[in-house]
Amino acid sequence: MAILKQNPTSDTLYIGWYGLSQDECESFPLTEQVQGFMPSPAAYRHKHFQIDAGPVVGPSFTIGESSFFRSVKEVNAAQGGTTAYDGTITIPFALAGLQLNELKCGHSYFITLKPGNDELEIPEFTFANYGTTEYLKIIAND
Repeated sequence: MAILKQNPTSDTLYIGWYGLSQDECESFPLTEQVQGFMPSPAAYRHKHFQIDAGPVVGPSFTIGESSFFRSVKEVNAAQGGTTAYDGTITIPFALAGLQLNELKCGHSYFITLKPGNDELEIPEFTFANYGTTEYLKIIAND
């Protein structure tokens, strides 16, 4: 478990793993669809700390950006390439079309937070950077 905390004056970078294996945890959503409406790319919004863009009465052409996440980049199999979630998106069609909409078990991430005073607990996230107190972090595919 990790608690990601914003820095009041600057971006904050967290590097780590989500889940200890692909089979033993649930994905952590970064986006969601507005409930009560037919599934549509226009019904997507940021799940965590979305800035209020006015009343949500149905699918819209604009949404508030996330006040917490600047970006989440997943290291993929393309020789160190990344797929990404962008917390600054304000168009639901663009948000629905992102390559990354959730943290997946057994994957590595670079998470950049915007300046602020909020924090978010991510139950299956494990830090894997200089601040890690354990010398070795291994992802097991048992």
